[in-house]
Order: sequence, then structure tokens, then C-alpha cells
Amino acid sequence: MPLAVTEFSLPAAELAPPLPAWELHVHTRFSDGRAEVEEYVQRALETGIRRLAFTEHCEPDKVRPGWFPIYLRKVRETARCYRGRLEIVCGLEVPAADFQGGLVATGEMLAQVDFVLGCAHRYPGLEGRRVRDLSLAEAVELEYRTLMALAGSPRVQAIAHLGGTCRRYAGPFPLELAAEVIGKAARHGVAIELNSRYHDPRYLAGLLAICRREGARVTWGSDAHTTGELGQAHRALERILGGKPE
Repeated sequence: MPLAVTEFSLPAAELAPPLPAWELHVHTRFSDGRAEVEEYVQRALETGIRRLAFTEHCEPDKVRPGWFPIYLRKVRETARCYRGRLEIVCGLEVPAADFQGGLVATGEMLAQVDFVLGCAHRYPGLEGRRVRDLSLAEAVELEYRTLMALAGSPRVQAIAHLGGTCRRYAGPFPLELAAEVIGKAARHGVAIELNSRYHDPRYLAGLLAICRREGARVTWGSDAHTTGELGQAHRALERILGGKPE
């Protein structure tokens, strides 16, 4: 059963260094990551991370048939093995399936994990086109509609890399629209992830300022696909809070 939002996020207004040593966005070889669960655990122990969330992709083109029970069992067994040394969380990064809050995951999967990151990857309504084929105006509109749906979803604990897909493939996602998404998320108890893979420090600082203004809760994740990327979001956020966003 998913954790409460308060279990893995903090009010943006209360953030100050030193931050809790959390890494809450990690991909393994169960999807498109390049390391095994145990390799990430050992790296986390070496670097002082205290909470590690595996947030595997669940799109059919990113995973093998029958993967989910094996993934769930592996993360649960590893969590038991390292209890008292490292808190290990089993989660999913789940794309929006439509503009009404639907998700690309079964209800059974969502009910069995601790943590659900909702995301805008391949937008609903593309009708065979790719995100990279869209104009900036089209990408902004579809990202906005997708994020607004996620912001009101009772099955999502946090929104991953807000505006990041638009920014990566088409151009900047306007902070004024990000503010609307964050405001809705705050009203519905959905946290905002500060993601160091998709956003540069200045954009992250802008998102953080909006989260503070809107009374939102935040979490942070490196979107790690290798062990060397663990902790990048934590370090970036501490630099921002210390007044050194570069």
C-alpha cells in the first residue's frame, strides 16, 4: 500500500540544509537502468544515503513480460536484509494514460508499491506522433494538461520532473504554468519532485520558490540510471538552498 505523502516529502517552506539524505528516483535493469538493485544499495551505503526509493518504469516497451512480481519481491527482500542500515522503498514511475487521471499501470501494481511518481512521458493524445515532432506550443499544452491531471490524482504521491519532457524535446515549460500545476498539487496533497536530470539548478530554484509560495510539499530525486548518479539531486538542492545554484 502506498505511503502517505508526509512519509517521503517535506514542506517546501521548511527546507534548509542539511537535507535528509534521500534518493527517491532510481531505475535498475528491471527497466532502463544500468545497475542491479544490490549495486545501488551498496553505493547508497558508501555515500551515506539513508532512504533509497526504486521507482521503476512500467511502460511495456521498457520492461520484460512478467517483470513486476520479480521486481517487487527483489526490492522487498533487499529491504528486509538491510533494515536498520538503509530504508529501501519500492515504487513506480507511472506515466499518465489520459487527461482524466488515468495511469499506465494496473490497480494491482499501484496498490502493492510504497511510492508512485506520476509523470508526463509520452503525452496522451499524440496519435502516433513523437514528442520531438511537436512544436513548442503543442508540447507546452500537452504537458500542462497531463500534469494538471496528475496533480489531482489520488493514486499519485508525487509528480516527477515537472515540465521536463517538454523542456527536453521542445523547449522551456513556462514557470507560470508550472505554478498552476503546483498549486493544484498542493491542494490535493500531491508532492512535487525536484529532479536534477531534467532541470538545471536555476529552473529547480524557480520551482522551489513556487512550491514555497503555494504551500506545496517537495521530494527530490536524481532519476538515477547508474550508481554514480545517486545523490545528485540532494547535492543540487543543498547548493540551491545555500545560495549557490550554479
